[in-house]
Amino acid sequence: MSSISVPAHFPSRSISTSIKKSAKLTLWPLVAATFFMVSGGTYGTEEIIHGAGYGHGLLILLFLPVFWSLPTAFMIGELSSSLPQEGGYYAWVRRGLGNFWGFQEAWLSLAASIFDMAIYPTLFVFYLKQVAPWFGAGNHGIYAGLFVVAACTILNLSGIRVVGITSLWLFFLLSLPFALVVLMTPLRIGALCWWPCGTTWAGTMLPPSLRKLSARSAPIRAP
Repeated sequence: MSSISVPAHFPSRSISTSIKKSAKLTLWPLVAATFFMVSGGTYGTEEIIHGAGYGHGLLILLFLPVFWSLPTAFMIGELSSSLPQEGGYYAWVRRGLGNFWGFQEAWLSLAASIFDMAIYPTLFVFYLKQVAPWFGAGNHGIYAGLFVVAACTILNLSGIRVVGITSLWLFFLLSLPFALVVLMTPLRIGALCWWPCGTTWAGTMLPPSLRKLSARSAPIRAP
């Protein structure tokens, strides 16, 4: 009877146990990314101050998050905790109203995102032309807008960590002009226009000692 010789030690196979770490988003990059997804800063709100004045404009900007954003946040928090599914409001509408309206909601959200995203390159070019009028000549503004679209596309394709870190730096960069305005405000206290600029109410919310100074520096009425 033939015997089969079995080696005393089997050759060891080195099995790679390297686990690919998934990219994670830390707290502050998440806050910055959420800020840009929801708001993007105070850019584009100049007409509020111009039309309503500083007093009414500040009241609008203070009460709008309370009466509009806070109830929406409560609704999203309640639905997210009761229906923790991927897809967000698409999943909620589909669960509550069926596949047809879930499909409609998905396409409407996609269409809204396309038109909403088109605002930001246009707004960027608008501010860029105020700083450098060269971008307002010819097709320079179109090229600048296409550059913004291409840069944002590359950032999104680079991964969530790159998006988070870039959003954090952009948050500080875009907030810097408004921080400088806040710091410089005490030096320009006489130029305040608390009510709609050009009306007789300008400066009525200032202390009596500053009303005369505010009236002297009030903006000139538009013809």
